[in-house]
Amino acid sequence: LWEKYSSLLGRISDHNINTMLNEQQQRIVECTFHTKKGDKYVGPGGFIEYSLDLARTVRELNATLNLNCSAKSIFLTSLLCDIGVIGDLNNDTYKLQESDWHREKLGQLYVWNEDCPKMTIPHKTLYLLQHYRVFLERDEWLSILLSNSKNVEENNFYNSEKKGLVYLIKVAKEHILNNN
Repeated sequence: LWEKYSSLLGRISDHNINTMLNEQQQRIVECTFHTKKGDKYVGPGGFIEYSLDLARTVRELNATLNLNCSAKSIFLTSLLCDIGVIGDLNNDTYKLQESDWHREKLGQLYVWNEDCPKMTIPHKTLYLLQHYRVFLERDEWLSILLSNSKNVEENNFYNSEKKGLVYLIKVAKEHILNNN
C-alpha cells in the first residue's frame, strides 16, 4: 500500500510533499482511519487504504461527471485531505485501546490520544501541509477544509455547489464510507 500511495504522490513532483512523506512515513503507514473493530479502514494501513480508495473514486467521478479537474489536484487532495488523522507533528491522533473490556465488549481498538492537541482532521491536515510548505490552489484548500464538515453551519454556503473539486471530494467520501 505504501509503495502505491507514495508513488501516486510522487507523480506530483513536489519536494515538500516528498519531505513530508519521508519524515512521516512510519506514522502514515501505521495510521488507522477508523477506530472500531468491524469498521472499514481500521488498523495499520487503514489511512492509506482509505486514501487510495478515495483517489480511485474521485478519478472515476471526475470522468463520469466530466468535471475536468486536474489529475494533480485529484491526487493531491484525495491522498492528503485526511493526512491530519496521523496527528500533529509529534503526537498521534489515536493510540491503541488498552482496556480489554472496551476492545472486547465495545470493539474499540483505538482511542483518542489525550496528548494530541484537539483539532479537527481538516485543520490538522492544513496545519501539516503548511508546516511542510505544500502549496495548495484555492479549490484544493477548500476541498480539504470542507471535506469532513458537512454539518457545520458556516459551510452551508458551499454545500449547494454541485461541481468542481470540492464537490468531487465530498461525494467520493460519502460514497466510499457509506457504500462499502
